Amino acid sequence: MIDQELQLLLDDKQEEILTGMPVPQDGKVGDIRTNITHKGKFYQMMKVGIDTHYFSAPFTRTPSIHTMDDYLLKSGGKMLNGSLLDAYDVAVRSGLTVSGELTLSALDVGHIPYVAANGLIATDSGQLFWDAANNRLGIGTATPLDPLHIVGTVSTVYRGNLLLSDDTAQAAGVGGQVVFGGKYRDDGTYTEWAGIQGTKEDGVTSHYGGELHFRTRPDDGDLQDRMVIDAAGNVGIGTVTPTGLLTLDSGALELDGGLTAYPTLANSSAIYATEDPGAGSYPFDNYGNLVLQARRSGAAGTDRDIVFVTHYTPAIRMVIKDSGLVGIGTATPTNQFSVKEKSGMSAIGGICIKLTNKTGGNTVAGQLVKADTSANDAVKLTGIDEEETFGVFLDSGIAANAEAWVVTSGIADVAMEDNTTATRGNWVRSSITEAGYADATNAVPPSPAAFSHFNEIGNCIETVTATGGGTHILARCVLHFN
Repeated sequence: MIDQELQLLLDDKQEEILTGMPVPQDGKVGDIRTNITHKGKFYQMMKVGIDTHYFSAPFTRTPSIHTMDDYLLKSGGKMLNGSLLDAYDVAVRSGLTVSGELTLSALDVGHIPYVAANGLIATDSGQLFWDAANNRLGIGTATPLDPLHIVGTVSTVYRGNLLLSDDTAQAAGVGGQVVFGGKYRDDGTYTEWAGIQGTKEDGVTSHYGGELHFRTRPDDGDLQDRMVIDAAGNVGIGTVTPTGLLTLDSGALELDGGLTAYPTLANSSAIYATEDPGAGSYPFDNYGNLVLQARRSGAAGTDRDIVFVTHYTPAIRMVIKDSGLVGIGTATPTNQFSVKEKSGMSAIGGICIKLTNKTGGNTVAGQLVKADTSANDAVKLTGIDEEETFGVFLDSGIAANAEAWVVTSGIADVAMEDNTTATRGNWVRSSITEAGYADATNAVPPSPAAFSHFNEIGNCIETVTATGGGTHILARCVLHFN
């Protein structure tokens, strides 16, 4: 139905008809039309019955170039296809009904019109576009690639391409949200099954700390928080209150198709492979071995250690140095394996203890020692034909009065007396010619009844040839003190 005000506006352009001529009245569209003239004006006459005619408003131009379709009859009239309204400004006050197509000129095809500041309908090229062929809406682009495609300049971290705001009163947990869903039934019924929401961190007015929540939905359940990034940047998986950079709640983290898992249970924890890693999947190698590796710096001597820490007030309990030394109760082991730097094991299998060097000089690796009588927890060199030997210095260069590792059992490199060859399988005893040195020249040990039996320090397990006068070779021996 055409607006009454619009109809009256056009009808005001009629002129008085001569006496005897039918007076224009509420119009009807007829199929029999005749163009006539009256007082120099052009009209269109419609025959609607015997001796009954209705007339249009006068044309402003001749019917040959300006047809009745330019005007509307009174209320109830219709515009025919292809009608134009370009001669006058028309105001529609109460409504406009269009049956069929309405063509607006001077607008760009595909661009969605809007009412501009001057009240006119306009388009902004490339800013709001409807791709009818593909059913896509473009904002900021005339070539949308998806059902909704937004293009714009990201000017700051606060000004992006899309802003979703929650108009709920300020409180903890309010904020814009995106929900994902789809059809879950064969009849096409839709539902929601995941969401992302940016929320206010707390309920304190003027605070604008924010969190990011990731949610999923179990079958027959509600959307639930699965991961959160709090205002401090901490990430919580399985918890909405992370206490560190990454907090994992009860459950497991699996990598590479379930090859590895990190469960945290009520009273226990573990790292394990749930199946054969095959080609290897960190932190497991090709054989399923767990691999822990500290960061490599790329420069010798500056690689990082692996440190094990326990207690409410964190303290180092064990360390594996980049050199391979292992310390328990110490962060600075000086032996292959050290327990609190007091006992340990050497790299070749010697059981060691640390005692103070009371030799009066720097230690010499392999020299024989016995208990010192001037200080507690101290050693000095053995004498000639010594019967009280109980250890061998592990390292050279430890200063006098400093603690030095002493091998007391197991395997040790033992210093032999001057220019003496060591033969594997031989009996080793303290030297009868040089204090602090050993002799491995005896193939058969003495009788237990002989006093020399108390000079024994072990058995030689390698052959080392003497290198000449003034030199003392080191030969590997299994220590055994009588």
